[in-house]
Amino acid sequence: TTFPTLTFEQQTIIDQASHGKPVALWDQGQSLDPGPMYEIAQEQFFNGSLQTMIVMPGERRTWNRGFGGQAWAGDIERVLVDPRTGLMRLGSGGVIPRYLASFQGYHSYGFAARTILRSNVFGPHGLRLDRFVGPPRALWRIRGPAGDGWLPPGRSRATITAIAPPPHACLRLTIHAPSGPTPRFPYVLRSGRFRRSGSMRYDQYRTILMPLDGRTATLQSFATGQLPGPRSAGIGVTEDVAVLRCPR
Repeated sequence: TTFPTLTFEQQTIIDQASHGKPVALWDQGQSLDPGPMYEIAQEQFFNGSLQTMIVMPGERRTWNRGFGGQAWAGDIERVLVDPRTGLMRLGSGGVIPRYLASFQGYHSYGFAARTILRSNVFGPHGLRLDRFVGPPRALWRIRGPAGDGWLPPGRSRATITAIAPPPHACLRLTIHAPSGPTPRFPYVLRSGRFRRSGSMRYDQYRTILMPLDGRTATLQSFATGQLPGPRSAGIGVTEDVAVLRCPR
């Protein structure tokens, strides 16, 4: 089935951006939500370059292989990450495609890649297409938030781990406070001897830059706010996360 308002060129946007070369789709739990699942089905139907779905370490596979609801008509592969270098490979021994498709917004892993495409042509969750820079490599991972980046209500934490960080590494992190009725949302970001703390008003964003002491940092959230749904949540982690060399 085609979208009546879309041209064939719009529907095959992934094939065009990747020049028809293989594209991996990251299993971010899309099959648990009928909205993103429908978008993925449309993307795969119109773009033959989407051949492999990957599951990152520590994350559970949510798709089945086959056709129909919650099914992916292609290979589903688990990814192995070298903890010293971040280099990635498929568990089957195959090669990871140079292009990676995912949803826009919060990501639980960061990669040595350049974003070459953002589009909402298939739906509101948004398509993001990255091209790996050099061999596929993971740079960092996050544990604690839900799939959309929001921490649980009350006292909760996210753990950010840098994989093979550069010398004199810093963590850049943009966080987001939920809506009220809580007037202020305090937070603490820690990594060894380094600490950043503060509070945000509801719906406020804040970008934090902090040196890393080792490879790990923790973000603590203390208050509870509201999201549409309705749903209760703590502070959210956005798409803007990076491990980089600290500026002089």
